[in-house]
Amino acid sequence: MFPAAVDPAEVAANHAGLRRLLDDCADHGLGAMLWLTELPCQGGPWVPAAERQRFLERFPAEVLSDSGTYEGKVLCFSHPRVQEFYRDLLARFFADFPEIETLFLFGLDSGGEFCDPDACPRCRGLSRFAQRDRLLNFLIAEGRKVRPGLRVLTTGWKWDRDGEEFLRRQAALPAAGGVYLAAQKDGWQCERQAHDFMREARHLCRERGQTFIGYDNFHWGDDTVHGLGDIQDFPLGIAAKLKRWHELAADGIFDHWGHAPEDIWCNSVALREFFLNPQADAAAVCQALARRQFGAVAGEPAFAAWQALERAHAALSPACLWSPEQWPGWYAGRRQLPLPGPDGFGPADLAQTRQPPRREGDREYNPADFGEALQAVADAWEQAGPHYAEAARQLEAAEAAAGDEPVFYHFWWNGTAPSPTRREHLRRQRLYVESMGLAGREIGRHFGLHARWEKCGHDATAYRRLAAEALQADAAACRHASDFFTALGAPKDWGRLYAEKAAPIEAYLAGG
Repeated sequence: MFPAAVDPAEVAANHAGLRRLLDDCADHGLGAMLWLTELPCQGGPWVPAAERQRFLERFPAEVLSDSGTYEGKVLCFSHPRVQEFYRDLLARFFADFPEIETLFLFGLDSGGEFCDPDACPRCRGLSRFAQRDRLLNFLIAEGRKVRPGLRVLTTGWKWDRDGEEFLRRQAALPAAGGVYLAAQKDGWQCERQAHDFMREARHLCRERGQTFIGYDNFHWGDDTVHGLGDIQDFPLGIAAKLKRWHELAADGIFDHWGHAPEDIWCNSVALREFFLNPQADAAAVCQALARRQFGAVAGEPAFAAWQALERAHAALSPACLWSPEQWPGWYAGRRQLPLPGPDGFGPADLAQTRQPPRREGDREYNPADFGEALQAVADAWEQAGPHYAEAARQLEAAEAAAGDEPVFYHFWWNGTAPSPTRREHLRRQRLYVESMGLAGREIGRHFGLHARWEKCGHDATAYRRLAAEALQADAAACRHASDFFTALGAPKDWGRLYAEKAAPIEAYLAGG
């Protein structure tokens, strides 16, 4: 339909890669699902200008419309030619890849991808929710003609901010239109919630005969420091997460990211153990895993580190309010000063982007009051900090006691990159714990200072009096983080940015 939409060489490479993955699945008796994160769109400002322009040249102007967001132009699904394009694409795709059982349709990852209801002449008055549902129903109806039994699942990401509207629309979808749902917008390593909205969604899917999948992080997570080559083991957390999904009677789980194949993380082994028996004794299973993984001597402090890390995650779990604004990789506060002025604290829309309130019985998550929400993040990191420090100390002891023998899983991998030794595995996990402890402590301090700014009504004099001690603590946290990331050399510029944040805070406290 649109021969210039994607370069032929890219189509061929993707085709061969998917066929290889499906053949691997067949070797192990595995079914396959396809995750569609974004729909065709111009791509927003993070796409280079030339590539953005090239998108406009790949499709006739008549089938494009404006998204009303920074994504720019999108394919307008109201245009009959675009619907024919999707119909043809489904037929050709499933002729080549009939193994695909389910499509996960994400959408709104970066805010665009559907037409602007106020500007598109064809979709005028048709909300993005309505456009999403129209596409879901189309994919189910047309997809099942060429791939019987196909399921098309949607997600809560940005769509579930109005819980009642989300549930109402989910109830109107056919049985083949299920959901994969995270508790707080996205997968978090530390998040363990099972709030009432999730239970309502699960109950609705059961009534409608729809598939309900738990959307979570069981390995690497977006809510961690990126680019360190670390190993992010938290096997006791795997037990807690799977117990949560088991109690919700989820039909399955979706692991958001996974990990590198040469590193069979302890999470992977724990995931298998607790998937087979979600009610197993978590401490006994993980202690045995640590001893098997690292040896009898090094295994004990490694297990103690996992226990400390789980206490840290338990402290953070109730305060998963901003995704991704409170995550280290996207945290704006590293470049902004918690000081009076137009550029202080964080993004101007932070008050609007926190997660909506949720309840779990008598417990409330995500305070409606902006200042209380900020303080919840600060309090959670204050509680978690000592546990991260204890986990780092225990991992240092485990690393010192470990040898250079290969980890037990090395024989499962036959690629070119070697699997780590016991000592190297522990060193890389300590890197994860230390980086998160330091980055998280400063995030907590910054959010706490922002809460004070809200509490004093943006009065600069009152803020200086109220926040002096906390500002000193934030400056110290910046210095510690700067030393750590400067010595590490990654992520790029973090050491410098933390130092550049500390200096003006110290000058302000000194009277500057």
